Amino acid sequence: MSKYYDSVVSILERMSGLFEAEILGGRSEMCADYRSILVELLSKRYTNREVVSLTGLTRQSVSRISAAHENRLKNKYSMRMAMFDAEREVNAFTD
Repeated sequence: MSKYYDSVVSILERMSGLFEAEILGGRSEMCADYRSILVELLSKRYTNREVVSLTGLTRQSVSRISAAHENRLKNKYSMRMAMFDAEREVNAFTD
């Protein structure tokens, strides 16, 4: 696995209190929010094919999550704040 992927997952686990398996496969709204953040952050650095390989999600799932991400951000304040915090932490890690 990629060091970047491990770092992003670690940040999201700490922020959410969820485990990686819950973020990737959980059915709750919180799991879906953090899965969306994970896919979005990975998509900024990797192709969809690489995101599929890293996460184990299907290509269809990654495409669906990516397409719905902006709408989730627009409609949920908590999602916008979580995305902002996650991006800030990831950027601090990669700088």
